[in-house]
Amino acid sequence: MRLYVGFIFLSFGMRGEEISATVFGDDVEMYDKNAQQNKEYEISNAKLRPVREEYKKKPNELEMQFTPYTVIRPLFVEDGGTSVINYVDLSSIALDFDNKDLYDVVGVILYLEPIRSIEKRNGSGQVDVRELVLLDHSITHPVTITVWGDLARDECQQLSAAIESA
Repeated sequence: MRLYVGFIFLSFGMRGEEISATVFGDDVEMYDKNAQQNKEYEISNAKLRPVREEYKKKPNELEMQFTPYTVIRPLFVEDGGTSVINYVDLSSIALDFDNKDLYDVVGVILYLEPIRSIEKRNGSGQVDVRELVLLDHSITHPVTITVWGDLARDECQQLSAAIESA
């Protein structure tokens, strides 16, 4: 007989659907440190799918499967209750923004180009570059984002692995 120790994350979508994720085994300790009861979190890089018919309690139930790339972060700062995440629509980002500006966006990656190396303008070597094509609800034409260096190698590789495993 096996004993599974676990806990459940519950989330409710805008259309009333229930989304649950059950964590078992060694993952309990890892996620237990990052999640507290009655707190709100952003969960990214998790797979969503309908609950199997034999386990449904009500219509529109979804289950969330965590992957090695799943990230859980709080929506609000403990002391002031202010949001740590400020999502913006792609359409609200000006074309002439400062390259030091940071934006939180939610979108669908339509295409992730393979990584390639290009020669630096000053001739001092090569740099890795990758393009991703992104779309959100605020625009009708996708946006192409060019990603350089470590971002092209590391973070985009995680995105690529998550896409391939879906």
